[in-house]
Amino acid sequence: MTPYKGTNYYRLKQVDYDGTMTSFGIKSAYVTVDQIEVYPTMMQDLIRIEMPKTDRPMQWSISNSLGQRSLKGILAPGEVKDAVSVQQLTPGTYFLSLKTQYGQEVFKLIKL
Repeated sequence: MTPYKGTNYYRLKQVDYDGTMTSFGIKSAYVTVDQIEVYPTMMQDLIRIEMPKTDRPMQWSISNSLGQRSLKGILAPGEVKDAVSVQQLTPGTYFLSLKTQYGQEVFKLIKL
């Protein structure tokens, strides 16, 4: 079972070989984003970008299949989630490029 991002709650119970049961009550664990996530890839009005917390700004741009830049922006340091409006884009295939401190990541998007 994969945990969700954010706070997850677990009820822990231990059963020994002799059948003795020990309950540890409810415990919580906070799960963070460990990689960049972009969704939905079949976009209509907006896309969401989630990433690990960083201390540097991250540049992003959306280009069409001909390489023409349609949108661009900067995510501020410390931001871990952003929503980008794509209403003005015409239907077709686009590429979201994110420039991070480690290099560049590209995600394919389709505007419906």
